[in-house]
Amino acid sequence: MFAELFKRYASETTTSSADHSLARDRCTGSSLLISLTSSTALAAAPPELTNVPLRGQEDAANGDSTEIRHQIGGQHYLDKMRVFLAGASGVIGLRLTSLLAAAGHEVTGMTRSPEKAAAISALGAAPVICDVFDSQALTSAVIDFRPDAVLHELTDLPDDVTRIAAFGALNARIRREGTRNLLSAANAAGVTSFLAQSVAWDLPGDAGLATADLERAVLDAGGVVLRYGQFYGPGTYYESQIPGAPRIEINEAAIRTVAALDAPSGVIVITDSE
Repeated sequence: MFAELFKRYASETTTSSADHSLARDRCTGSSLLISLTSSTALAAAPPELTNVPLRGQEDAANGDSTEIRHQIGGQHYLDKMRVFLAGASGVIGLRLTSLLAAAGHEVTGMTRSPEKAAAISALGAAPVICDVFDSQALTSAVIDFRPDAVLHELTDLPDDVTRIAAFGALNARIRREGTRNLLSAANAAGVTSFLAQSVAWDLPGDAGLATADLERAVLDAGGVVLRYGQFYGPGTYYESQIPGAPRIEINEAAIRTVAALDAPSGVIVITDSE
């Protein structure tokens, strides 16, 4: 599935050997909830933010909420940004790479797969080949790029949805160790804006614990947690059907992610309106 998406991008674009040379192989050398329900509505009015507990602390919340307003699209976002996108070759990463580059932002797209560098380059970003678990190489890559923002869209999931359970430990490691390494690299580079992918539904067992660990680490560092609904649309597990709620169409998810680049620290829920 994801592999087919890469082939689709590769077949629709052409890259030269000069483009390929852009890839640098570094591996061998109280929070706030923002509910975003429509990109059309987003353009018309600022989103609402309400106080929400962290995962695992829901029972301690008294249910009260304080409404706050925040205008997404402030001066920092309107300026052209340097964005380090970890997971640029993923199903949402490819779309984010294209949107960010088209908007004039300077993007470095990280992937651990050399064969996926060409697709990232073709979309207007400079690919960097690196494994998130190689903390030294990762830190060097982030420092070298000097980004304004780090966007963490890394997952370790199979193309075949029936094999998700077999990848549970791998994806949990991404959420824990991968997130720690990215946060450390961002801190070393002096990055002040950090956004990370999470999910808008409760996961069982260690997957849920790892998700809570990711969110806690990001919020403790002053970052933004992006709680996506289940992706549907081309290249996702739900290409020809719409999953149950919470859900979000993949292109819409990417659009709203770009709109959230300058959001304040907190939890952003990105789902379809029901």
